[in-house]
Amino acid sequence: GVVLGMLKKGGGLGGMLDKFRGAGLSQKADSWVSTGPNQPLNPDEVERALGPEEIQQIADQTGMSVEQVREKLAEGLPEVINQVTPKGEVPDEGALGGMLDKLSKFIPR
Repeated sequence: GVVLGMLKKGGGLGGMLDKFRGAGLSQKADSWVSTGPNQPLNPDEVERALGPEEIQQIADQTGMSVEQVREKLAEGLPEVINQVTPKGEVPDEGALGGMLDKLSKFIPR
């Protein structure tokens, strides 16, 4: 759910991918969008791309520890981005919003 919320705000999917590319993780970010296998992400890379402030903000919002947030995002981001880019392209924001709404129905509350 956190990942979906992040993709809906702050520049959307393109903005999220730009953060990872700006942190020197272009190859990994591009693998999540492409139709090939997804390169894994580790918690340190998540924090390097998003910054400690955003990680702390997510921890505060969710009640998780900073370490849990880092681990969950490392695990979930590649797969969620892969799911919303099925044709190997970043969708426009309108199409992305619809896909994220559909995906959110599968997230336990």
